[in-house]
Amino acid sequence: MLHKKKIYSLALCAFMMAGNCQTAWADIPIVSPVPIENSFPSSQGTTETVSKQDTKHSSLMGPSSVPVSTVSEPITGYLGGSKLTMLANQSHCQILSLLLETNSGNLMMIDGGTLEDAPYLTQKLLEKGGHVSTWLITHPHSDHVGALNEILTHPEWGITIDNIYYSFLPASWYEENEPQRADVMAQTTANFSKLPEQVLHGDIFKGQEIVTDNIKTTVMNLPYQFSGNSINNSSVAYMLDINGKRALILGDMGPEAAGQLLADYSPEALACDIVQMSHHGQYGADFNFYKSIRPEICLWSAPQWLWDNEGDGGFNTGIYRTVETRQWMASLGVPYHLSIKDGDQTIQ
Repeated sequence: MLHKKKIYSLALCAFMMAGNCQTAWADIPIVSPVPIENSFPSSQGTTETVSKQDTKHSSLMGPSSVPVSTVSEPITGYLGGSKLTMLANQSHCQILSLLLETNSGNLMMIDGGTLEDAPYLTQKLLEKGGHVSTWLITHPHSDHVGALNEILTHPEWGITIDNIYYSFLPASWYEENEPQRADVMAQTTANFSKLPEQVLHGDIFKGQEIVTDNIKTTVMNLPYQFSGNSINNSSVAYMLDINGKRALILGDMGPEAAGQLLADYSPEALACDIVQMSHHGQYGADFNFYKSIRPEICLWSAPQWLWDNEGDGGFNTGIYRTVETRQWMASLGVPYHLSIKDGDQTIQ
């Protein structure tokens, strides 16, 4: 998680953007982007390569290019009658909140954002009937499960959920590795304990397929257990097949977890049309990982301050690596980029 506090010190870098609006950084293999076969709006940015980084660190850094910009209009005619909306943050904090609508109008959610995002998320869900068929969780940080926790404490808001899919490690693991955020895990567990048993699916397994109408979700991993950047690296990745288009959801995987995911699969198995940029686009998966999976659309769950890595000196003077990641994607020629800095973003 992340804050845009004007106290950009090297000491804060060690925090790794976790679940209380804080901080983290990136690492991972490669191919050229897939050809465009659909109708897209024009990108406002350029992907002209301007220079090369020190090749000693090229696996992590990637080539240096003019950072990508976001597209100016919604992407339509792409998902064959389904719809994916990346909801914008309603507070200063970065979030991940993805709302999917199947061809028949059933709802899926991935994560959901912070406690402060709960009223807006509730409003958007109620506008579509208020009933969620499938809710997927990547990991228990407050910028991912805070809104869900708040919704579960307010049944009077009228949101109903058929199934929640997740994989959590024992509470002792969170207390040992990130004690400052173990309370989020405890709160989530407490809220889940009040739900009917048939709603909870905490026993998901690698390779499991979850079908919600025409959307098939494959569980790509169970939580990896790294001692550094621990909860982010414990993110569960999901591959969604939406009418033949593949969307890879990485949660907040850092370089360690993303590297392990790439080691567990061939690049072909991870190749996708849409990728959710890991860890809000900074210190998540590395250049080689994105080169391997060959996306044509990137989802950046990054507010403006994070998108531009704003610090006391303005553009790219903060402690985050988002601009660097944008340069990677430019050098790879990935043409379409959506960010919550521009509000809710839709692909349909």
